[in-house]
Amino acid sequence: MAKRGIRTAEHFLRRIVKDLRSGGNRDRARSQQHFFKEPVKRHGWRTADLRRYAAAMGREIEAAGGEKLLFEVADKLFHAKKTGEEAHAAVMLLDPQSRRLLRGKASFLGAAEFRRLERWIPLITSWDECDDLCHSVLGPMIVSHPGYISRVFVWARSRNRWSRRAACVALVHSVRRKLHTKEVFCLAEMLLKDKDDMVRKGLGWLLREMGKANPSSQVPFLMKIKDKAPRLVLRIACEKLTPSAKAQILRKAEGQP
Repeated sequence: MAKRGIRTAEHFLRRIVKDLRSGGNRDRARSQQHFFKEPVKRHGWRTADLRRYAAAMGREIEAAGGEKLLFEVADKLFHAKKTGEEAHAAVMLLDPQSRRLLRGKASFLGAAEFRRLERWIPLITSWDECDDLCHSVLGPMIVSHPGYISRVFVWARSRNRWSRRAACVALVHSVRRKLHTKEVFCLAEMLLKDKDDMVRKGLGWLLREMGKANPSSQVPFLMKIKDKAPRLVLRIACEKLTPSAKAQILRKAEGQP
């Protein structure tokens, strides 16, 4: 039994779950369902409010038990999640650390934490949970520690749709920095035949971000895959290209001269 006054991960877990339940809005929760094809459970928090809550809670947890306790709370919260807010709050608790990585600063998020965060991926139940975890935490970790990139190919071979989408979204920060171009092309080739629209949208997003940062690499690649890439992937990937480049890629994808 914990000593009186010592606040454990379980203490904070119970408190966060209670706060999220009491702080929601039922009408907003119902309206949020419109963004998803699959049924989702929501309390109806606004993202900005949830982010402020998680930031304040994160500071309190760190003051009570340091970085180790912070990660334990986030890990337990994601594993126990029953609503989207619980998943997002778990990720948001780690946001300050992932932002440090993107700025090239030291963070306690290392190899051991990456392995544990990978175990969150099979627990994902919606596209926003996938994108939040992968873009906000796993992506910055891959930018900071390039050795982790081999794991995206494991995710890409999974039967789980969110694992395959995760492989794409986790590399968005990399392509914005013109990193891992070869690996992105390899990943894209692996997923071109994927029939899941959530995976196709994730791949299109990744290739679109590459085009914004590095069109000299992206456009030739799109021309190479135009005859076998799903229309949805190409349409998203071309969104930020010049009108002439976009028309050329999409016209050829339709088999026109």
